[in-house]
Amino acid sequence: MGENKIILGDNEIKLGESEIKLVSNEIVSDDEINVTNSEDSFEASLDTEAKLFVLLDSYYKITLTSYNSMAATGSGSRHCFICNTEVEPDVFKQHIDHHDHKNNMQKYKFLDKYKNNLIRQSRLTYHCAICNVIVYRSDLPAHLECNPHKQLMKQNSAITKKQRKNQMKAGLALYKVETQNEVIYKKMKEKQIIFHLRAIITD
Repeated sequence: MGENKIILGDNEIKLGESEIKLVSNEIVSDDEINVTNSEDSFEASLDTEAKLFVLLDSYYKITLTSYNSMAATGSGSRHCFICNTEVEPDVFKQHIDHHDHKNNMQKYKFLDKYKNNLIRQSRLTYHCAICNVIVYRSDLPAHLECNPHKQLMKQNSAITKKQRKNQMKAGLALYKVETQNEVIYKKMKEKQIIFHLRAIITD
């Protein structure tokens, strides 16, 4: 198994089995950013709307709650897509740090087919981490073509390499993630989804 690392500002956090070691690290170029399997929580206190970068074939700037597939419900709570449970604001951090949620983050990876859009799947429902919304498979093509999604993708592509480096040096974390194949459930029927909300990324 490879060494788990998180790049945080000018520091490199190495995640071992029994301790976290913090060593100095200067980010010079994209090739020198060495981050793998960074699913573990890295902050002592949780800012749910904190921004971070996700690295697949490209870099994507999203919120911590969106990365963790926690969609807003309109009541102040969040629906955790991968755990299929509602999470109240005062236990956001406990939920994200819980081993069950971390295991589900590994179980429900971003789909390779939609990796440029950061899509996760749970049976017939899909979570878009760009917009932090939940849709059915039948609605997914329309969602990917909708203006709000395209606008957020455009905002991401407008972030320059220099801006990204500066933002990471200022504290934005970088997560390098893996993908998995989509599973098609031909005999299952879609049920009603009670929310489909959009999260706008702001600087």
